[in-house]
Amino acid sequence: MESGAKLLGIPLSQWGADEATVRARLAQSSFVSERHRYLYVEVPKAACTSIKRLIHRVEGLPPIPVSFDRLPETRLYMFIHDRQRFPLPSLANLPPEHAGAILQANDWFRFTFVRNPYSRLVSAWKNKLYFVEPGLENTYNEIRKIFAAELEGRYIGFDLFARYVAEYQDLGRCNPHYRLQKRLIFADAIPYDYIGRVENFGEGIMEFHRRTGTAAEADPGGNSRNRSDPADWRSHYTEQLAELVYQAYAEDFEYFGYDKDSWRGGEPLPPKTASERYLEDQIFERNRLISQMYQWINARSKQGAN
Repeated sequence: MESGAKLLGIPLSQWGADEATVRARLAQSSFVSERHRYLYVEVPKAACTSIKRLIHRVEGLPPIPVSFDRLPETRLYMFIHDRQRFPLPSLANLPPEHAGAILQANDWFRFTFVRNPYSRLVSAWKNKLYFVEPGLENTYNEIRKIFAAELEGRYIGFDLFARYVAEYQDLGRCNPHYRLQKRLIFADAIPYDYIGRVENFGEGIMEFHRRTGTAAEADPGGNSRNRSDPADWRSHYTEQLAELVYQAYAEDFEYFGYDKDSWRGGEPLPPKTASERYLEDQIFERNRLISQMYQWINARSKQGAN
C-alpha cells in the first residue's frame, strides 16, 4: 500500500484494504441519493433487504426486473440486491472529487446498520448455508470435506458452520455475509453520522426519516421480510461455541459495543417434527433445482454469445 496515497480524499491506509478491493466493495455496497443527500453503506445480514426496499420506496424507483444472467436468487423480492438494476449511484460511480466531498460534507447523512455478531452469524447460516443457496455450493462442499467425520446426513449444523468461519476463514476478506462488519463499512475511513442497530431497527429508520426529511411508513420496524426470528438465535449457542465466535468477531463486539454474554438466555431447541423435516427437504431440493437452472441458462447464454 503506497505511503501517502489517498482514496476519495482519505488516506488509503484508513480504508484497510488495497484500492481495487475498496472500490469493488463500494460499487456494490454504497448507495448515494443526491435528491435527499444521504449515503447508505450496506452490511449483509443486517437488515439490508429492508433498508434497500425502504430506499426504493423513498426514491420512487421503478420495479426491479427479474434477471437470470447474473445474481442467482431463490425468492423474488431478493432481486433488489442486483446492484446493476438498482438505479442509485455508488460512491465508486461518482467523480472522485464529488464522492470525497460527500464523505466530508456537513449537510449529508451518512448511515449504516449493524447487528449483534452472534445473531448475524446464525442468520448467515440459516438463510444462506443450511439450505445451500445458489452460489454457496463450493462453501458447502468445503465444509463437508473438512468435517466429514462429524457430519450426519446432508445438512450442516450451526456448530460446524461457526467452526468453519472462525477457524478457516479470513474474516476481513471472506464472504460478506459473515465478514467483519467494521471492515465492511470501512469504519476507519467513512465518518458516519449514524450507525443503527438491527435490534432497534424502528428507531433507526425514524432517525433516517428525520435526517432526510422523507415520509415514514406506518410501521417502520415491522416491514422486514428477511430478518431471522430474534427469539431463537441464542438457542444455537453453547458456552464453548459462543467463546469461539466472540474471539473471531472481537473486533465487531468491541467497536459496536455488543455484550459478550448476549448469547445467553436461549431455550433448548425442540426436536423437529416430521412435517418440518419434510419441508426442509423440499426447500433443499428446490434450491438444487434453481441452482442447476441458473447454470443451464448461463451456459446457453454463453453458447448464444459465441
